[in-house]
Amino acid sequence: MFKSVERNLKHYDLIWEDRDVRYDVDSKQLKLRNGEFIVDKLHGIENTKGNREH
Repeated sequence: MFKSVERNLKHYDLIWEDRDVRYDVDSKQLKLRNGEFIVDKLHGIENTKGNREH
């Protein structure tokens, strides 16, 4: 029983959208899954963390 649960949990490691923001994602990972739909799109996002000029 535990082996089947462990196998299923490994599949969920691929789901990262709920806790991370990634800028370099492969387009295959951006495809919508069953039941998902686009709510909004953000364009021109720039990562400025640590890029402060004094």
